Amino acid sequence: MKKELKVVILTSFLTSILTVLGSYFLMYSQLSYEQNYWKERIKTEKGIELIDKQTALMIEVNERILSNAILVRDFKILLTKHISDLNLGFLDESKSQYVLNKYFELQKQIIRLCSKMQESEFYFGSKVDSLLISLSEALDKNYNNNLILSSTNLKSKDINLINKYFNQDFGTIKILTEKRFELIEAMRNEIGKNTTLIYEQELK
Repeated sequence: MKKELKVVILTSFLTSILTVLGSYFLMYSQLSYEQNYWKERIKTEKGIELIDKQTALMIEVNERILSNAILVRDFKILLTKHISDLNLGFLDESKSQYVLNKYFELQKQIIRLCSKMQESEFYFGSKVDSLLISLSEALDKNYNNNLILSSTNLKSKDINLINKYFNQDFGTIKILTEKRFELIEAMRNEIGKNTTLIYEQELK
């Protein structure tokens, strides 16, 4: 009788231990699953945030490049007209101040564009980084192309000679357009790859 009682007690004890261990392993398995889920969820959300930021930067950089090209063109035409007026003896301080204000406005826009380009370096890979350098050089060339800086460039009061300056091409140079296309394409490709990775993670 005592032997049977011991067997019952021992069996109950072993059963309770196994039940506790089973519950523990089940709980650990559930916790591990939840932890893995939230790790993947956070990773996905971070990836989506990166894609959103990259997309916003791509759109803004593209818009600022186009805006910069227009502002540079308009400023060069305005400056050439003003210098020719000065050379012909038409002195107007208010117009000089207007040209100066336009110059400062252009510089602000250039600084803002450069700031967005620098910010892009933190969110895109090496391919985009290298194209940002090439784009910067193209922007500089575009700015200096046919830029008339002073009235010393217009020594003659011959109106026909002065008009020659307005026959120059003040539009965006070809290399800037090409570099802009290359940059936007590289940005779009990187965003596409990141989007694909997020989509594949969601399917797992």
